[in-house]
Amino acid sequence: EAGRDSQKTRRLFIGRAFALNLEALGHCDIDMDTRRITACRPVITLLPGSGYTRALLCGARSPDLLQRLENAAKQYLGNLQHYISPQAQNNVPLPSIITLEAMTPEVILECAKEAGIETALDRPAAWDIACFTGSLDEYEAAITTLPYSTLDWPCDTFDEGSLHFAAGDAPKRSPRLAKYTNPITQQTQCRWITNDPDGNSLYRIVDRSWGRYLALSRAQKNVLFYDQRRYLLSAPSTVPMPRLFARAASLCSGKAPQSVEQKLPGFDSKLLTKAAFRWDVYSNVPHVIAEMLAQKLGQRLKPHQFTTSENGTISNNA
Repeated sequence: EAGRDSQKTRRLFIGRAFALNLEALGHCDIDMDTRRITACRPVITLLPGSGYTRALLCGARSPDLLQRLENAAKQYLGNLQHYISPQAQNNVPLPSIITLEAMTPEVILECAKEAGIETALDRPAAWDIACFTGSLDEYEAAITTLPYSTLDWPCDTFDEGSLHFAAGDAPKRSPRLAKYTNPITQQTQCRWITNDPDGNSLYRIVDRSWGRYLALSRAQKNVLFYDQRRYLLSAPSTVPMPRLFARAASLCSGKAPQSVEQKLPGFDSKLLTKAAFRWDVYSNVPHVIAEMLAQKLGQRLKPHQFTTSENGTISNNA
């Protein structure tokens, strides 16, 4: 029985990670409230970088669309390269990375027009999304504040030291992030609990991802690492970035983040569980985008040099 429960939990985890990766890669949008997934329309968007113009196919794709793009690309042989790179995460296949590369954006524009696919080649989508997202302070200010009241559901409290939710409430701590679980539906509600100047407790209902970064920011704990030589941005797997932030980072390359185990500096192994050593590492993220995302999350990037193989795979050293 315990084995079946463990397998079910793992399948749910992998399924959720797969869906969130699809969203981060721009293939779909997920409405968590209605539990609906909507396919994004196909579009060829610019990738950040200098030199050759590189563009990425995002959105829903059908065999017919892929064939049209391949046929169109053949008409520009010598002036355009068409790359298809398979990818997977947790041994689960994800949509292949499909990119076009040319000396000028006009060649890619003509190829896309021939294939009947929309384009967005003025600026990288990653840059536009990073600029569009609000900051942590803006998010907190926009949420309705309510007088504190108890909720008779099982409660876990986010621990900034272990980067996990720990069982039980911590009523003497303020501010704190508390996660309540409905015992019947298993739906969760996260509350950001603070005190006003008079010492009265208040709470705001928050998204879990934003809430964790609120807690980390107020605790002045920085958890985002950046390798400036290899343009790698990493976040703890237990503290994933909010969804638009993950999309901005993912669309710098079209790759899902690599999941690696690393003991990074500044994290006490006595406090962290092994799971907290797992990191989501995003590829080809320019420093200006990584810095913008970090600042908006109330974080300061911490430098780190990852060890990679010739094919770009990041080594585990846990």
